Amino acid sequence: MTTLLAATALAVVPTTASASPQPAGGAAGSSPVAGTAAALSRLTGSAGAAPQATDSSATVGGGMALFGIDAVDLGPLAPCAAGGPTSATTPGAASDNQSVVYGSGSTTCATDPATGESRATATGRTFKLDALKPYGGPAIRVSSYSATCSTTPNGSRSSITLGGVTGLDLPTTIPQNFSTKIPGATPTDPPLALVTANSVVTPEPGDGSATVSALRIQFFPQGGQGSGTITLATVTCTPDSGD
Repeated sequence: MTTLLAATALAVVPTTASASPQPAGGAAGSSPVAGTAAALSRLTGSAGAAPQATDSSATVGGGMALFGIDAVDLGPLAPCAAGGPTSATTPGAASDNQSVVYGSGSTTCATDPATGESRATATGRTFKLDALKPYGGPAIRVSSYSATCSTTPNGSRSSITLGGVTGLDLPTTIPQNFSTKIPGATPTDPPLALVTANSVVTPEPGDGSATVSALRIQFFPQGGQGSGTITLATVTCTPDSGD
């Protein structure tokens, strides 16, 4: 089993494009966490957006996919929201043929009435993906994973962790939207999956909000014997974009 060394990175992300992470020292109050790969992002809002209250939501994971004739439909697992329910747990879930398995996990979502800051956290354990093995792909394992976000006066910030990862080649410090393809069985076959670690999705035009997943796996992105997407630890934070 490969355990990734943790490192915290800070990135400032414009509302129209992503940016490379800056050195770890830029993240005030942050510290490395042994045995994980981590990334921290900060997203700034845009002027002129309609006023709204802060909000947050989270889920341990889930998704829908098709592998040949085998369908996978899981989750969302343990969803929470700042407006309620503010916490949830899951004992885990698995596809009928056990090719996609989520272990136990939990989520929390809240808004601080004193500061107006909203925060969301999702954590999970023991994810297993064997659905790509019949097509020549790897067995993927993630022993622990998490995603956290919180609102700021002019945007939102987030962090993710991935621990005990096998079957994927990930850097020790994961930048935003780090993507890698899982190749087909032969050089002429289309890729089996597109894997994005520290997936960060922002709206257009930008309003400072972000949806962040520790891991996002899109199956057969160029066509083939299946389709669909599953995620691990997804959180969304929306700041107050009023004056």
